Amino acid sequence: MEEGGKEPQRETRDEQVAIAKAMAPSKQTKLKDTARHVRKDRQWQAQEDNEAEADNIAETNVGAQCVVMEVDHMQVIPDEGQITKIFLKQMLQDLRATIKEDFTLIISNLHREIAELGDRNDNLEVKADDLCLAHIEMDDKPQKIEEENTKLWHKIADLEDRARRNNARFRGIPESVSTDKFVDYILNSMCSFGSHNR
Repeated sequence: MEEGGKEPQRETRDEQVAIAKAMAPSKQTKLKDTARHVRKDRQWQAQEDNEAEADNIAETNVGAQCVVMEVDHMQVIPDEGQITKIFLKQMLQDLRATIKEDFTLIISNLHREIAELGDRNDNLEVKADDLCLAHIEMDDKPQKIEEENTKLWHKIADLEDRARRNNARFRGIPESVSTDKFVDYILNSMCSFGSHNR
């Protein structure tokens, strides 16, 4: 009950319908606005999700070098912002080709360096063999020199002995004799020696 003891008036059914009809256009407008806002929010959210997904793929994929590429190799991401399977396959093929070229270059450089090291190793082995042969010859030379030295000493001793045997010995000649007296003495001695043999 209302104040003053009066009973509230009830709206008739017709009045309620009229009020509902009057309010109906505004509810529809609100519903349309709400639906429009919901659609915009969904589109905005989908766009953010697509951008985040594209950022994640670009960060994790090493081959996502399509951002900075030469003009003739430049590839364009589809307008919707979604990376398609074809685009990913193309990026993967490009990455594989680049890696294959890099590995081919590295492997060819390694083969060349290994061949050079093999040649240097062969040269070192030849030099080591030459040094071994020279060392063997040097080991034999001291023995040969020692043998030749011994032979020379024997020859010198033999020559000294023979020279001593062929020496003439003079007795009775004083050491302080002048040269003239010495020559006279030798001549006299030889003459007397010759007369004894006859």
